[in-house]
Amino acid sequence: MGVFELHPSGALAARAPEEAARRALLGEWSYRLPGGEALADVALRVRDFTTELARTVHELPPVPDASVTHWRGDGRHLRLSNWGQIAHLTGLPLAEGTS
Repeated sequence: MGVFELHPSGALAARAPEEAARRALLGEWSYRLPGGEALADVALRVRDFTTELARTVHELPPVPDASVTHWRGDGRHLRLSNWGQIAHLTGLPLAEGTS
């Protein structure tokens, strides 16, 4: 959201009518507030991350339901620390209808 982070659309219209008009013209998907990102920017960033992640971890098995995976970052790269841990699930009662 940039400089108007956490401002509802009514507050944006009151404080910066030119930005509200630009938002209406461009639409929610393409509108980028000063200092912020458009939804399209976020979608591209997430797509790039998931593509890189898929390339990096393609040899790993599927992630178990309700598991925890931990990554460590050095400021530039993520490194896999733990994959699909389910130890926190031991001792829990099973839901009805499961085995």
